[in-house]
Amino acid sequence: MMGKALSQEVTIPSNVTTLYARLHTRIDGRWEAVDAAYLANARPNSRPAEITSPRPGTILQENSVRIEWSGGIGVHEYRIDVGSLPGGTDIFSRNVGQATDVTVQDLPADGRFLYVRLWNRLGFDWIPSYAVFKAPATRLE
Repeated sequence: MMGKALSQEVTIPSNVTTLYARLHTRIDGRWEAVDAAYLANARPNSRPAEITSPRPGTILQENSVRIEWSGGIGVHEYRIDVGSLPGGTDIFSRNVGQATDVTVQDLPADGRFLYVRLWNRLGFDWIPSYAVFKAPATRLE
């Protein structure tokens, strides 16, 4: 769908358990994409965690960041990836077990977007949650 629509209704087949969406937004003449994943026809009593701090969209002021997330329901373990591109792992990638936070150090200091993907293992499925931050523009000591 094109234009200024703020929502789009879709029909989800009954055999689909995870729905992936990508929202493209044009900002200052440049296209940006934000990914999201939703549980469809989900298991009862399960919910993936969501990143709570810093708030998605935050412009970071430090060269390290503590990323925190809500505890999901029925989640067996978490994995977190941070990259310079959506889906990337070039900055940080680690399985963190049942932890609900992690500190990422030595962030780039060039103002680039940082794409965070928090993986939630629900049974045999890995369900991602997403956030985008902006790295600090200069190296802070």
